[in-house]
Amino acid sequence: TAALEEGVITPDTKFFCAGGGTFYGRFFQCLGHHGWMDVRHALEKSCNVFFYNAGNLLGVDKIHDWSEKLGLATKSGVDLPNEVESIIPSTAWKQQRTGERWYPGETISVSIGQGAVSVTPMSMAVMMASVAQGARVVPRLVSATSNGAAWEPVAAAQAASAVTLKPATVSAVHDGL
Repeated sequence: TAALEEGVITPDTKFFCAGGGTFYGRFFQCLGHHGWMDVRHALEKSCNVFFYNAGNLLGVDKIHDWSEKLGLATKSGVDLPNEVESIIPSTAWKQQRTGERWYPGETISVSIGQGAVSVTPMSMAVMMASVAQGARVVPRLVSATSNGAAWEPVAAAQAASAVTLKPATVSAVHDGL
């Protein structure tokens, strides 16, 4: 979604999967030998090589930014206490946390949800619902409360970041999913 929105790929962009790919001197494996993959087929087959390439073109900071926009790298805003925030790393996150710089090869792992990525089921659900609807959503469990005499509606929370996806992005991702 991020790569499509940023224009680093199109729905017709293809990458060749021969069971893995070498990036920055290291071989990163795929679970299959998929051949030429576009967005639709890469989503359908879960082709790591396609997403390694897309993530490499995009960069970790754009991955992080879009993860925040779609609700993956932030708290969801669900009306429950003690929600834990998911982690989608960025160059600044690593520098602050470890004092070390970000290495480009780390982006390859992050592009398929590995490496320093740690997400909650709720943030994953928010991200998928946001992509499915084409706009950021906030989950709600409570729609009204009772004061003992009557039900009072609870105002729906607003998303921390308002984002609306391009129709072409939504179409391409829906097609693959």
